[in-house]
Amino acid sequence: MGAEEWSRQPGLWAFVGLIVGVLIALGFDRIQLKKAQRLRMEERAEADRALARAKVDNEALAKQLFEHTEVFQFLPEHLRDLLLAHGQRAVGPLALALVERLFHPEQAAVFVARPSRRKLALAVGAGLPPGVAVGAEVDYGYGRLGWAAESQVAIDEVDFQTARGEKASKALARAKALEEPGLRGLRVDAVAPILEGRELLGVLCIGGARTRKGQEKKLLALAAGLAAVSFTQATRIKAAEEAEAMDGLTGVHNKRHLLERLQEEMRNAARDERNLSVLFLDLDHFEHYNRTNGHLAGDEVLRKLAQMLKGAVRDTDVVGRVGGEEFAIVYVGANKELAMRLAESLRQSIEAFPFPNRQHQPLGAITISGGVATFPDDSKKGEVLLRCADQALYEAKAAGRNRIFPGEPDFLA
Repeated sequence: MGAEEWSRQPGLWAFVGLIVGVLIALGFDRIQLKKAQRLRMEERAEADRALARAKVDNEALAKQLFEHTEVFQFLPEHLRDLLLAHGQRAVGPLALALVERLFHPEQAAVFVARPSRRKLALAVGAGLPPGVAVGAEVDYGYGRLGWAAESQVAIDEVDFQTARGEKASKALARAKALEEPGLRGLRVDAVAPILEGRELLGVLCIGGARTRKGQEKKLLALAAGLAAVSFTQATRIKAAEEAEAMDGLTGVHNKRHLLERLQEEMRNAARDERNLSVLFLDLDHFEHYNRTNGHLAGDEVLRKLAQMLKGAVRDTDVVGRVGGEEFAIVYVGANKELAMRLAESLRQSIEAFPFPNRQHQPLGAITISGGVATFPDDSKKGEVLLRCADQALYEAKAAGRNRIFPGEPDFLA
């Protein structure tokens, strides 16, 4: 069929046009279908990625919530221990235990402040490198530890990396490896100051946290705050205990605490197989002094005598007021011969001291009489040892006063 014949067939042309249109439409639909399928695949992939991210976020959140819950579970226990710490030396190990529980770090340490020397001294640590020992020191402003001490703020690795300023630069130039021989190898990823107001008590530091990463600064600051409260509480408890143990007038130990210390030192002496001696002394004619000069003047004599007794002994010895004008000294580690020499030297010092109005006393001076008893020679029991010394004191007074007599085992009968 020629072209002229084709032109005379309009229906045929319409049919061909229809077929072409259908084919074009089918092709377009196929393109749209593929595009829609691609979009659906991309949406599904994005949905899968979003689901994966949400899963990771949820797992992280769940882990964080678990960790926070765990912290609140064990925190009251550690807080109780910190608040009941007996003495400041007990605070360091308790604070360290809390830090280890929080982070399970590779290294952890507690440093205490030495304000007069502007130094931090290592009090206790865990996982520390060889050569780092208790007592090792670092200056304020030196390295990460000293930087935290001087700035009095908690800092972590992010702070170390973003620090600006001359002081920070100088500190951080030596932060990675402390040049102090005693601290070489100590890892400090986060450090927090232990503060009471603006007073620096010490610092806590950790390196290589295995748990609660990213929370080091916040939680370490919490631990440091609890340690500060514990230090303050321990100081108050110690002051209260010391006040309770002291005689209000003279400032030496009272009778109850004296007897407690005597029993403690006798146990130590028995364990170490060494001597211990007790001087029991009494002011001669003290009632006469009170009648002549008044009780206020008598109280001044008692206070001065107590000062002289404390000044005449070592830190390890114990001075106490038994009652009235009676005092006792526990000479730790002294046999009877040494205790007698010490007591005689004390007697002579008191006799020579220019107490007010001493010339009006029957002996022309303020004097003491005393008795010395020794563990274990005279007794192995504290109350009997005191009674032995008291008996020797009685004999010294009977012999004319102003003298020291040795106790004898037969006084126990």
